[in-house]
Amino acid sequence: MSLLAKPFTLLGGLLAVRIGRGLTAKVWNAVEPGDPPAPAEPDVTLRKVLAAAALEGVLVGVARALIRRGSARSVEHLTGHRPGERRA
Repeated sequence: MSLLAKPFTLLGGLLAVRIGRGLTAKVWNAVEPGDPPAPAEPDVTLRKVLAAAALEGVLVGVARALIRRGSARSVEHLTGHRPGERRA
């Protein structure tokens, strides 16, 4: 990965986390009123904590994959080369 691409990769990852967490809150609120439970909340069942963590993990992962894919396509469109591709 080029030195120039590293800050964009970092920003893309942070954006994915923010999007994933926002989607988690919306999906969780549609299923059960309120915010997703925090793992340290003592009055919440383990089942709910694990469900919220799994949902957040999936949505953050999907957002990260979409952002990486879009970034790679943008780089390819602008440069004519895929990111990480060795040039002859």
